[in-house]
Amino acid sequence: MRTQSASGRFRIGQHTVELRAPRLSDADSWRRTCLEHEERLRPAFGDANADWVSEHSSTAWADKWWCARTDPFVVHSRVLIAGDGTDARMVGQVEHVGPDPRTGHVETSIWIAGVPKSSPSIAQWALATCVLDVLLMFPDVPRVIGPVYVHNRAAAALGESVGFEHVQTLRRLREYAGQPADHAIYAIENTAEVRAALASNVDGIAAVPLPRSRAAAPSLAATLGAARLGARKVRGRMRRSNPIDAPHALPGVARAAGDHTVEFHARRGGVYEAHVDGRPAGTAQVSVDVGTSTTEIIDRTSHELPAGTADAVVIAACRAAAQHQETRRLTIAAADPSPRVTDALATIGFRPEGATWPTRGDESTPRATWTRLRE
Repeated sequence: MRTQSASGRFRIGQHTVELRAPRLSDADSWRRTCLEHEERLRPAFGDANADWVSEHSSTAWADKWWCARTDPFVVHSRVLIAGDGTDARMVGQVEHVGPDPRTGHVETSIWIAGVPKSSPSIAQWALATCVLDVLLMFPDVPRVIGPVYVHNRAAAALGESVGFEHVQTLRRLREYAGQPADHAIYAIENTAEVRAALASNVDGIAAVPLPRSRAAAPSLAATLGAARLGARKVRGRMRRSNPIDAPHALPGVARAAGDHTVEFHARRGGVYEAHVDGRPAGTAQVSVDVGTSTTEIIDRTSHELPAGTADAVVIAACRAAAQHQETRRLTIAAADPSPRVTDALATIGFRPEGATWPTRGDESTPRATWTRLRE
């Protein structure tokens, strides 16, 4: 998934702003803004085990720039520039990544720092413009979601200002200020009505188009940063050893509640064919999100199974994954779970986190999130 959607330079109120794809030459401006606004940005975007200054080196920017250009998981990336000529500087970035393996949604991430206080609508315009871009460029994407730290009211208000709505709260989803913290999940659906509302939101800010800026040549520091990044990638290829097979996430045979025997046969992409008492029962997929330290079990069992058979697959998969849980979160979007399933999940240590979106290809089945936290 890639997009080459239009970017542009505009006047909003008394300020000149530009929303465009990242450039290698943005390195110095990005570093300067992030270092000046460390107190504001570090809680949400810093790594507790890394130095903030080192995280914002020219090499670090070269890596971000290269990922925005080449990583298929980055579907849309725009930087926000404020000012003209030598006074122009990066004041934010909006990035969308995905798609989610179960629902197909993409996730938005935004940081804004150093935006002129006299024009607070700049942040709203940047977010609305980028989200609308994504929804228009990728009509198959059902929605855009945005996780927000539960106590970050300013970020939640920004999302709400362009139409995001609260869906659920997930426990210890991401780190904030160096500690795992609960995050509220906001979402905006990809419908004609929503796209029209976003377009109206953008038009209402009355951004006046200006001629595009000319790309500046990268500074020496930015060029050296890119060179160091290239050298690291070459060394990584030269030193890479043969991949080591990870232990199977699900065992070959597992016992479920009752007398059912559940077998899992590994296929590609973390997919397992499930058999209950020797009969095919659909599939289960295991997906790991390193960024949120979450392992998700994706239930794709058949709706035509005898009563209790799908339950046996879900219970067996969750029990097996819990026994070898290596991530902070282990989660499943259970399909309208029966008391048998909810009782079994609760016994294993799962707790409900509320209704969630359907699985792609099975949109008619209601689902609820159940999550087990590793202490």
